[in-house]
Amino acid sequence: MPQLIRSFVVIELPDTLRYQIKGYIHSLESLVKSVRWVNTNNLHLTLKFIGERTPEITERALLSLTQATAISPSFQITVNGFGGFPNLRRPKVLWLSSVAQPEPALNQLRETIEIILSEIGIEKDSRPFRPHLTLARIKFKEDLSQLRAFVETHPFPPVTFSVNTFVLMRSILQKRGAEYRVLQKYSLRNPK
Repeated sequence: MPQLIRSFVVIELPDTLRYQIKGYIHSLESLVKSVRWVNTNNLHLTLKFIGERTPEITERALLSLTQATAISPSFQITVNGFGGFPNLRRPKVLWLSSVAQPEPALNQLRETIEIILSEIGIEKDSRPFRPHLTLARIKFKEDLSQLRAFVETHPFPPVTFSVNTFVLMRSILQKRGAEYRVLQKYSLRNPK
């Protein structure tokens, strides 16, 4: 049986934003104990988790995703707003939200990717799309009142960046965490 390839489609972040998020995480780390913080080098905005597929399906995804480059224009994203899934009272995941400018652009890109990949047999995601950057995963229940108070008085300052590309990324699971490798980078068209 061929080795399966675990992959997903993402928007990469500019280094300046990664650096700002790293500083923000540093100010939060002492406020909670049972949290596994994401390596800021791995931060990204996931558009579609493809999962583990055969090399043939991954190759078809690589080729099929080029269709999105002709359809989808570049746009901007603003990162701001701290939250948690399912909520900030009892979160399992801590995140920063992301909003596209113009607003429908990010959702349209994601929907285009969903349609393209469904045509090669990769099922559409049944959950609603909630664009976010995962900062941490919470291992155990803990009092997060200090964290919530800090976030309310020290919100992450909004940062806007241009999205000109998206990436098909491979995830290789390691004991120290996932290692990500770019399989293909796709350029979005310039808006008219």
